[in-house]
Amino acid sequence: MFRYHSSGAVHALKNKILPLFSKSDILKSKKFKDFKDWSILIDIYYLGYHLLPEGKLLINEIKKGWNNFRLPSNDTAAEQIRNKNNY
Repeated sequence: MFRYHSSGAVHALKNKILPLFSKSDILKSKKFKDFKDWSILIDIYYLGYHLLPEGKLLINEIKKGWNNFRLPSNDTAAEQIRNKNNY
């Protein structure tokens, strides 16, 4: 995950980087899903949920679905959150 983060770094990611990539068509297919998962993680850090035991479990569940571990038949925790919250 993040080795270094501060409230300023998380704020910059949420308010500058996420909008930039959300509006572009750069990311396709599996990488777009990874980006959406990453944006959920940014929200978790931004809201401070990463400090809670439940937040840590959710972070680990989301990370399990990244990159080569994402299978078409595997409905990850992040996909369930995206579908529920219209991410």
